[in-house]
Amino acid sequence: RTYSRTMLSFAHPVLLFAAFTLFSSDQRVGAFGFARRQRSTRAVLSVNGSGTGSAIEVATADEASRLATKLIETCRKYGQVGSQLSDQERSEIESLADALSPFSDDCPARETLTGQHELVYSASPSASSGKLGPFTGDVTQSFLDETSFINRVELFGGLAKVELNAERKIVDDTKIKVFFKRTDFFLFGKEVKSGEVKGAGMWDYRFSGLVELNGERILLRVIDTPSLFVIIQREECR
Repeated sequence: RTYSRTMLSFAHPVLLFAAFTLFSSDQRVGAFGFARRQRSTRAVLSVNGSGTGSAIEVATADEASRLATKLIETCRKYGQVGSQLSDQERSEIESLADALSPFSDDCPARETLTGQHELVYSASPSASSGKLGPFTGDVTQSFLDETSFINRVELFGGLAKVELNAERKIVDDTKIKVFFKRTDFFLFGKEVKSGEVKGAGMWDYRFSGLVELNGERILLRVIDTPSLFVIIQREECR
């Protein structure tokens, strides 16, 4: 009981802080987006009638995976909260994202979004990067159906959790508009507060595709909201 009261004293102000930052009217908040992707010859190896991929396709897939690995490893080295990095570190990440962009799948905004995805990096100064006061939480996103999804920040191993419920609408081949609907706050697995929110944001895809990362095929998405977000989906989460 003493432990529970102590955690509550820490978590409660954090959740209140989140109410004014993570789910504010800032158009960049909660705008990161993840999706399960279809295969493209620009991001993964395709095959011809004889069952073998062309040398160009293999080389293209290899280069995309090399750049993607470099981007993800650089983000992990510097940390997920871009607002805490130096200008030089943020510039390095931006340059890697730009280099990867030509290898993106076609029409990323029109592909089906499913499963759970995790944030690797966010340049946003808002709490959508997972930064809540002095704490940095784990940021994930779960797609519920063709329109509904949840942006989630978890602190203290999940003892405190904030969820933003939202909906999305395709604008064109590379853009999706999102509409924020409701926030839910949880402590020790129980909902303690819920409220309606208003606001909207835009996902503008810079890259999306399946890439190889240390022997594992992952889904990588790099989008602007306008702040840069780098998101991955592991095979077991599809």
